[in-house]
Amino acid sequence: MPKATKIYNGGDVKTIGVKQIFDSSVGQIKKRLNTPVPENVDSDSDVYNFQHPVRGFGIVICIENFPLARLSSRPYAQDELQSMNEMLTKLEFQVLLFTDLTVQQIVDVLTEAASRKEVHKNADTFACVIGTHGNELEVQKVTKDKKKDKCQKQHFHHVVYGTDGPVLTSDLISLFEDNKCPDLKGKPRMFFLQACRSRFVDGEKGDMGVEINVFKNLPETKPLKSHEEDKIESAGLYSKNTKVDKDIEVEGAKDVMTIDDEHETEYTDDETEYTDDDSLTDADEKTEDKTLNVINASSVDVNPSKDQEEGGLLSDLRYGLFSTLNKLNPFKKKKKPRILPLYAPYCPNNFYLIYATSEAKFSYGRDGLGGWMLHVFSEVVKKTNPVCNVDLLTLTTTVCDIVAHKFQTNSTSLSGAKTAITVEHRLIKDIYFLCKTNL
Repeated sequence: MPKATKIYNGGDVKTIGVKQIFDSSVGQIKKRLNTPVPENVDSDSDVYNFQHPVRGFGIVICIENFPLARLSSRPYAQDELQSMNEMLTKLEFQVLLFTDLTVQQIVDVLTEAASRKEVHKNADTFACVIGTHGNELEVQKVTKDKKKDKCQKQHFHHVVYGTDGPVLTSDLISLFEDNKCPDLKGKPRMFFLQACRSRFVDGEKGDMGVEINVFKNLPETKPLKSHEEDKIESAGLYSKNTKVDKDIEVEGAKDVMTIDDEHETEYTDDETEYTDDDSLTDADEKTEDKTLNVINASSVDVNPSKDQEEGGLLSDLRYGLFSTLNKLNPFKKKKKPRILPLYAPYCPNNFYLIYATSEAKFSYGRDGLGGWMLHVFSEVVKKTNPVCNVDLLTLTTTVCDIVAHKFQTNSTSLSGAKTAITVEHRLIKDIYFLCKTNL
């Protein structure tokens, strides 16, 4: 099975050329591309056909530095590249890794990926991972409705950032639609989007979650094993005898968990993907521990450093295209109308899109770990054996559960915040990553 060892940065893409990079990658699987596609596949099956000669491209783009966009760095981008390489390699994708690309280079890489017909016609699927800053920006306004009262509708579109600015996420996704990439027609296309979805016009960008007193009204007898524990233990993700030491304050401001494993892994709260405070958390600041028998919500490795917001906090956005649209707003100097904020979702047929957070909210990441969603997804896939027996949406649900229950921020600017992974898809069949026995 081929393993990606080279990480291409913006300079490499400029020097080597996108076409040459893809030529080299396709050369590694050229023999398998000539393997006949099985003809005995049931077209009426409720499972996508994953018996093609190759799995397909797995493109990973994680941006660390944003010198021209004037955004804070994402020092854990290298961790994301490593974890995504491991995950996609286990799932038998042909992996290509990129970092610190400009907007044009991101478009060029994905355009080249979409043009590789010799791969797509012999592939099960296509996967793309993007780890960067992001926002939902207002790009369109409708000023009246059918009623007499004035109504301002705000249409928000998600953007992700290259080193020099934003690009509409929908523009990147559309490169792989049926009309532009016909060899993937009828096949699933997957996008993993680790980026903020915050909006400049909204005040509440952090999700503070809901406090639950786990010691209140507990039965005196030992409770039966929960359905959730049964589900996760059956996937082989957690140890039955794992004990978790957990600090719980009444106000829920800080939550520290210590896992009894050989590395004495610590779980601390996470931070959003931009921040002015990247200092490490003092792991010694703990109160009296209480031992609980809970799901080991992470054999997922977490270190105690503070988290970052993945918001594209553009302090100088006022000189850009989107600020120009805001200046032209005809309602700017008039009486404030009734506002209807709308998110413009974009999800074509047979696409699976997983966002690290919900609309208008921050997503989070941590040094030595990466974005929460990408880290947990990688750990869940790596610890699920055999992964071919679990469908993609079941894996996704497990990831959502772990992030929702076991992660919260420890940033000095925003402590105790949570996030809710959001999935949009138009899949019509199940996805099982069947093993390529001929590799």
